[in-house]
Amino acid sequence: MNYLFVYDSRRGKSTTGKICEWISEGLIEACKDVNILGIKRAVDVTSEDVASADIIVIGSPIYMEKPMKSILSFLEKNMENLKLKNIALFIVCIRLSKGGKYLEKLRSHVKGSIILDKVFGGKFLFINRVNKSEAVNFGVKLCKRVVEEKSFIS
Repeated sequence: MNYLFVYDSRRGKSTTGKICEWISEGLIEACKDVNILGIKRAVDVTSEDVASADIIVIGSPIYMEKPMKSILSFLEKNMENLKLKNIALFIVCIRLSKGGKYLEKLRSHVKGSIILDKVFGGKFLFINRVNKSEAVNFGVKLCKRVVEEKSFIS
Protein backbone atom coordinates (compact mmCIF):
# COMPACT_ATOMS: atom_id res chain seq x y z
CA MET A 1 0.00 0.00 0.00
CA ASN A 2 1.21 3.47 -0.89
CA TYR A 3 0.99 6.04 1.91
CA LEU A 4 1.27 9.78 1.41
CA PHE A 5 1.65 12.13 4.38
CA VAL A 6 0.41 15.69 3.96
CA TYR A 7 0.90 18.31 6.65
CA ASP A 8 1.80 21.91 7.22
CA SER A 9 3.20 24.14 9.92
CA ARG A 10 4.34 27.68 10.48
CA ARG A 11 7.61 26.51 11.99
CA GLY A 12 10.74 25.04 10.45
CA LYS A 13 11.06 22.41 13.19
CA SER A 14 7.52 21.21 12.91
CA THR A 15 5.83 19.09 15.57
CA THR A 16 3.24 18.10 12.96
CA GLY A 17 5.96 16.93 10.57
CA LYS A 18 7.66 14.98 13.38
CA ILE A 19 4.37 13.28 14.23
CA CYS A 20 4.08 12.24 10.56
CA GLU A 21 7.52 10.64 10.81
CA TRP A 22 6.56 8.78 13.98
CA ILE A 23 3.28 7.55 12.47
CA SER A 24 5.24 6.23 9.49
CA GLU A 25 7.56 4.40 11.92
CA GLY A 26 4.53 2.66 13.42
CA LEU A 27 3.25 1.74 9.97
CA ILE A 28 6.59 0.29 8.92
CA GLU A 29 6.87 -1.59 12.21
CA ALA A 30 3.38 -3.12 11.97
CA CYS A 31 2.77 -3.67 8.24
CA LYS A 32 4.60 -5.68 5.62
CA ASP A 33 3.14 -3.88 2.64
CA VAL A 34 4.11 -0.23 3.27
CA ASN A 35 5.49 2.19 0.74
CA ILE A 36 5.87 5.73 2.06
CA LEU A 37 5.54 8.00 -0.98
CA GLY A 38 6.56 11.03 1.01
CA ILE A 39 6.02 13.27 4.01
CA LYS A 40 5.25 16.59 2.37
CA ARG A 41 3.98 20.01 3.20
CA ALA A 42 0.61 20.62 1.57
CA VAL A 43 1.98 23.15 -0.93
CA ASP A 44 4.53 20.59 -2.21
CA VAL A 45 2.01 17.82 -2.92
CA THR A 46 1.22 17.25 -6.59
CA SER A 47 -1.89 15.72 -8.13
CA GLU A 48 0.37 12.81 -9.18
CA ASP A 49 1.28 12.26 -5.51
CA VAL A 50 -2.40 12.07 -4.60
CA ALA A 51 -3.20 9.78 -7.52
CA SER A 52 -0.37 7.38 -6.56
CA ALA A 53 -1.46 7.05 -2.92
CA ASP A 54 -3.78 4.40 -1.57
CA ILE A 55 -3.89 5.96 1.90
CA ILE A 56 -3.40 9.65 2.65
CA VAL A 57 -2.51 10.79 6.15
CA ILE A 58 -3.34 14.47 6.64
CA GLY A 59 -2.17 16.43 9.66
CA SER A 60 -2.70 20.03 10.69
CA PRO A 61 -1.72 22.08 13.68
CA ILE A 62 -4.43 24.28 15.12
CA TYR A 63 -3.85 28.03 14.99
CA MET A 64 -6.47 30.48 16.22
CA GLU A 65 -8.80 27.51 16.82
CA LYS A 66 -8.72 26.38 13.16
CA PRO A 67 -6.79 23.96 10.97
CA MET A 68 -4.23 25.68 8.75
CA LYS A 69 -5.59 27.33 5.61
CA SER A 70 -3.02 25.51 3.49
CA ILE A 71 -4.46 22.15 4.61
CA LEU A 72 -8.02 23.28 3.91
CA SER A 73 -6.89 24.56 0.48
CA PHE A 74 -5.22 21.19 -0.22
CA LEU A 75 -8.48 19.41 0.64
CA GLU A 76 -10.50 21.75 -1.57
CA LYS A 77 -8.09 21.57 -4.49
CA ASN A 78 -7.94 17.74 -4.41
CA MET A 79 -11.58 17.11 -3.47
CA GLU A 80 -12.42 14.88 -6.45
CA ASN A 81 -9.31 12.70 -6.13
CA LEU A 82 -9.66 12.43 -2.35
CA LYS A 83 -13.21 11.05 -2.67
CA LEU A 84 -11.63 7.86 -3.96
CA LYS A 85 -9.04 7.55 -1.17
CA ASN A 86 -8.90 6.24 2.36
CA ILE A 87 -7.83 9.05 4.65
CA ALA A 88 -6.40 9.24 8.14
CA LEU A 89 -6.60 12.63 9.86
CA PHE A 90 -4.91 14.16 12.82
CA ILE A 91 -4.60 17.53 14.44
CA VAL A 92 -1.98 18.91 16.80
CA CYS A 93 -3.14 21.29 19.52
CA ILE A 94 -2.35 22.51 23.00
CA ARG A 95 -5.94 22.67 24.25
CA LEU A 96 -6.68 18.96 24.28
CA SER A 97 -10.06 19.58 25.90
CA LYS A 98 -11.14 21.23 22.62
CA GLY A 99 -9.41 18.67 20.39
CA GLY A 100 -12.64 16.96 19.31
CA LYS A 101 -14.11 20.29 18.21
CA TYR A 102 -10.96 21.16 16.27
CA LEU A 103 -10.83 17.72 14.66
CA GLU A 104 -14.45 18.07 13.57
CA LYS A 105 -13.56 21.32 11.79
CA LEU A 106 -11.00 19.41 9.74
CA ARG A 107 -13.28 16.40 9.19
CA SER A 108 -16.00 18.65 7.77
CA HIS A 109 -13.73 19.52 4.83
CA VAL A 110 -12.93 15.91 3.88
CA LYS A 111 -14.96 14.20 1.17
CA GLY A 112 -13.11 10.87 1.20
CA SER A 113 -13.46 7.91 3.54
CA ILE A 114 -11.93 8.76 6.92
CA ILE A 115 -10.72 5.48 8.35
CA LEU A 116 -8.96 6.82 11.44
CA ASP A 117 -8.43 10.13 13.22
CA LYS A 118 -6.64 11.44 16.29
CA VAL A 119 -5.92 14.51 18.38
CA PHE A 120 -2.27 14.90 19.39
CA GLY A 121 -0.86 17.28 21.95
CA GLY A 122 1.50 19.93 20.69
CA LYS A 123 4.22 22.29 21.91
CA PHE A 124 3.94 25.94 22.75
CA LEU A 125 6.50 27.88 24.78
CA PHE A 126 6.94 25.83 27.96
CA ILE A 127 4.02 23.49 27.29
CA ASN A 128 5.01 20.19 25.70
CA ARG A 129 2.32 17.58 25.17
CA VAL A 130 4.02 15.79 22.26
CA ASN A 131 4.10 12.02 22.76
CA LYS A 132 6.09 9.86 20.33
CA SER A 133 4.59 6.56 21.49
CA GLU A 134 1.06 7.87 20.81
CA ALA A 135 2.05 8.70 17.24
CA VAL A 136 3.78 5.36 16.66
CA ASN A 137 0.70 3.58 18.07
CA PHE A 138 -1.50 5.58 15.69
CA GLY A 139 0.62 4.18 12.83
CA VAL A 140 0.15 0.64 14.16
CA LYS A 141 -3.63 1.22 14.45
CA LEU A 142 -3.70 2.61 10.93
CA CYS A 143 -1.97 -0.51 9.63
CA LYS A 144 -4.51 -2.73 11.38
CA ARG A 145 -7.42 -0.68 10.04
CA VAL A 146 -6.08 -0.89 6.48
CA VAL A 147 -5.63 -4.65 6.80
CA GLU A 148 -9.23 -4.94 8.08
CA GLU A 149 -10.51 -2.82 5.19
CA LYS A 150 -8.65 -4.97 2.64
CA SER A 151 -10.05 -8.18 4.19
CA PHE A 152 -13.56 -6.78 4.17
CA ILE A 153 -13.34 -5.76 0.49
CA SER A 154 -11.68 -9.00 -0.70
